[in-house]
Amino acid sequence: MRSALVVSVVALAVSLSAFAIPPYPAPTIEAVVTYVVDGDTIEVLIRGLPTPAPTGLEVGRTVRVRYIGVDAPEVTDANGTNATDLNAALVQNKTVYLELDDTEYDPHGRLLAYVYLDPDGYLMVNLMLVATEI
Repeated sequence: MRSALVVSVVALAVSLSAFAIPPYPAPTIEAVVTYVVDGDTIEVLIRGLPTPAPTGLEVGRTVRVRYIGVDAPEVTDANGTNATDLNAALVQNKTVYLELDDTEYDPHGRLLAYVYLDPDGYLMVNLMLVATEI
């Protein structure tokens, strides 16, 4: 059931990407997802940065990233495991591209970002997760 949901979400996102307007400029931080914490937080290994680099980021550093605009249930809450599994299916071990907002970190020290599956910014993970409403 969950795999069919993930396939449906990804298929919908890919089909809608032809009509999407990517961010301008395109996301400039390249990273690989090393760990999915829960439905709205991941850990990434930074592989590429713009010049100058955002505060506290450097190539080779692992940072915790909180999706901007996503509030998934905690792992121990109802549907928390489903939210975590969906997030993992979308991003685990994949290269992602991060776009930061004016506020770069939350009070817990997590980097706040819009996360994309493509370097041009058409496939936004934040949007896929919110649209799924787990």
